[in-house]
Amino acid sequence: RANLSYASIIGVANYEKVLTLGLDGIRQEVEECSARLSMGTPQSSDKRNFLNAVLITLNASVKFANRYASLAEEEAKTEADSQRKADLERVTKACQWVPAKPARTFFDALQALWFIDLVGWIEGPQGTASIGRFSQYMYPFYKKDREEGRITREEAVELIELFYLKLSSILIHVPGDYFLSFQGNTGNHINVGGVNSDGEDATNELDFLLLEAQRRVKLTQPTISLLYHQKLPKELILKALDVIRETG
Repeated sequence: RANLSYASIIGVANYEKVLTLGLDGIRQEVEECSARLSMGTPQSSDKRNFLNAVLITLNASVKFANRYASLAEEEAKTEADSQRKADLERVTKACQWVPAKPARTFFDALQALWFIDLVGWIEGPQGTASIGRFSQYMYPFYKKDREEGRITREEAVELIELFYLKLSSILIHVPGDYFLSFQGNTGNHINVGGVNSDGEDATNELDFLLLEAQRRVKLTQPTISLLYHQKLPKELILKALDVIRETG
């Protein structure tokens, strides 16, 4: 029989929905959908079973994040270094909020994105998820933070670098044969460039920050793909060529 355990099925989760609604908002949608189901038909029974499974998964994901919040909170209580203590307190607040609730900041959004991606890989560690168009669904949070003075360009690059390091750590969930077959590459893609729904260039500042972070860390994860089109800014193409030249 076919060895399905190592089949690679790449998909992109609806991260934007998680970031804007939170898992609590999605849970409410599921509960309302379940309440509308008719009774007594096989189709309704199957749908209800599926929706119950979704609720179990959503609740488990929130509990998973809360465990990190509790750990960071405990470590912060005994941390002597003031900067590290502040970092742990920031992590605590973020993990208490996301992914259950809508992200408030770029930091929140990045933490929620990491949790949702990680949960998918733990559930099915066979190349089952991809980050997709990060710069599109993350840009509103970055833009708002920049406008309100909560983050600098350099701080955003550093957070993206740390996110890349976390993506590399996903390899602990990948079976040994898979790791060897793909030379440690999970195929977890991030796309830059591309067009919007109107066919116009979708490039924004985050595209450049994603490339700059990869130029600095030079990691196998994530795989970055440039979505080329004829209206793509020359500056983004040159930046991508710089990354290729310096990182291979």
